[in-house]
Amino acid sequence: MRRGVINYSNSDLGRNVTFSGCDLGDDIVIDGSGLLEWTAPGEVRSNFCVFGVPSNCNTGFWWNGDLTVSTANKSLIVEEFAVSELVMVSSGVLFPEFTRIETGELGFASATATLNGTEVEVADPNLLESVFDVSSVRDAPIQNPTASLASLTEADVKRVAFHAAIELVRFLFNETLETQRGDHSHTQPCGTSDVTVDTVANLPTIDARWSLCEAGGVFLSGDFSMSRQTFSEDRIEMRVTGNLGLTGGVPEINLDELAWLLTFRDGSTSRISGHIKAGGDRREFAFDLILDD
Repeated sequence: MRRGVINYSNSDLGRNVTFSGCDLGDDIVIDGSGLLEWTAPGEVRSNFCVFGVPSNCNTGFWWNGDLTVSTANKSLIVEEFAVSELVMVSSGVLFPEFTRIETGELGFASATATLNGTEVEVADPNLLESVFDVSSVRDAPIQNPTASLASLTEADVKRVAFHAAIELVRFLFNETLETQRGDHSHTQPCGTSDVTVDTVANLPTIDARWSLCEAGGVFLSGDFSMSRQTFSEDRIEMRVTGNLGLTGGVPEINLDELAWLLTFRDGSTSRISGHIKAGGDRREFAFDLILDD
């Protein structure tokens, strides 16, 4: 996805989904919230796969909610749509085990799909281009001529908080679990990370020198430090200082500071809040996050 964020949580009926500024790369942007539910043909809902020889899946899905689809000069609101038939049948063999699904060993080379009455191979490298114009997506960054935080939409800030920042928090969390290693360094294809452990607080600080390290579709560059301010059962806090450059899934921006806080409200909800700074600009953010399995 070129730009924006998708949030979803499980429900008894399927998944509650929120699209925030989701740019599909062809001047098509989706916003809105609703319910996405799997359905089996002729039934409201059921398990839709039969495993055996041959294996087969026969299902569909429907969307119920407010979905705004916008292009450069018009927009429309979709309240409900359905895909009535999704069929997958094996040729006399079992479907791959789930572990093979995770590793991508699905044997999709022979799979085909029908688009507008034309059968195409799923493995066709030109399939994406036949559906969307992706010429502006691959290499061109999202320009930000003013280098201002004002150029970031609410969805852009959400992507920084939900994708890029969470990847940094995950890195810090892993290093927190390994503080017994003491000071050490990591060398990655996109840069180096020096870990220094505060032996009193037993918390790490990471000094990074990165060049286009990928984090949730956002690419991070610069010389910056990340550290944990607090680490407890009900809150996780991180602060990033220095020169943190962002590009890729958000407009190009160089941050001087990123403050990020996760607080757990109860068993099902939490809140991600904090701020970003660039030059003299400061922008606050706060987003609720539904927790499920």
